[in-house]
Amino acid sequence: MKAPKSVCIVLVLILGFYTNAQEKIQDTLLHKSYDDLNTLFYYWLPKDTVTAKTIVNTYIAKARAEKDSIETANGYYYYATSFGAKRGLQYADTIIALTENIEDKYYPAVGYLLKGYWYFKTDNYRKALKYYLLGETFAVKRNNLQMQIHILSMVAVLKTHTGDYRGALDIEKKHLHALETQPKYREIVTNGPNLGNNFNTHHLVAIHNLSLTFLHLKENDSSRIYHQKGIAKSLEYKDTLKYYQIVSSSGSLEFYDGNFQAALDSLNKAIPHLTDDHNIAMAHYYKGRSYQALESHKDALLMFLKTDSLATKINYKFPELREAYEYLADYYDIKKERDSQLIYINKILDLDKELLRLRSMDGEIVRKYDTP
Repeated sequence: MKAPKSVCIVLVLILGFYTNAQEKIQDTLLHKSYDDLNTLFYYWLPKDTVTAKTIVNTYIAKARAEKDSIETANGYYYYATSFGAKRGLQYADTIIALTENIEDKYYPAVGYLLKGYWYFKTDNYRKALKYYLLGETFAVKRNNLQMQIHILSMVAVLKTHTGDYRGALDIEKKHLHALETQPKYREIVTNGPNLGNNFNTHHLVAIHNLSLTFLHLKENDSSRIYHQKGIAKSLEYKDTLKYYQIVSSSGSLEFYDGNFQAALDSLNKAIPHLTDDHNIAMAHYYKGRSYQALESHKDALLMFLKTDSLATKINYKFPELREAYEYLADYYDIKKERDSQLIYINKILDLDKELLRLRSMDGEIVRKYDTP
């Protein structure tokens, strides 16, 4: 059905007005400095993504007009970090193409680190390792210690995913010790452009990673020390997001210590405030395990189904998931619902295959990173 002519005229007028308004805004923004545009972008990003993108487009247009490849790459960096994995990977490639022949302390390494980051966020750990190592070649060549430190911490995280918890622990201990005792290290971590985290963020991440690695190693007392430290520091730094992440993982610690109700209390407190689907899936899993231990099987079933649904949606495979799948397969076996039971048997097989593939990455990390 055709729209009435009057409606079409109104739409054209609105679109024309909107386009003119955007052009006027962009003309005004072109007279701003790069620092001002940076400030405006991060101010508007959580409020209005359309305005934020207008600011980015202005930044890029200004840099191109001045034939400044580095500032153009800085403009694409906003796109590569702020609008999801698909755009992140696309604009990381743009950054690399713009700067691959430029002698710069940060570029093109930033582009490779962004690719590593987005592949890591989408659980493609092998590609994440590939691009972190490519970034490192430039970071070493340009003597960029900040990026080398960043890559080191990401290798520690990748080690945890391959099951090399002891190797990850060694890196994480050194990282935290350097952050807390060496002013020069603190300055390096905080100051370079484009990685975007301040000292407080780095400090909390380092503490939390240690608490989780000790938990993987079943060294619960040490894990509790760092969980408590992380909670105290997140309150001191007023970092609400990290506070609830650490409260959530402290729920898994309480589970392994046999404090099942305390585990549920921590997880219930944290879940409404979690924003990352990986963290939410893990929290539901430990709620399920706690209910299972308390023999509240109806609640356990519900939590394991939620865990499976979310893990499937984001293609998240973690070792603990096997316990949930075994519980669900047994449940449907008792119910004699063979089709549903078969689904979870197949999920166990797929999970085992993926975890074996991840374990094989450990040798790749040793060969390509540890040995050099």
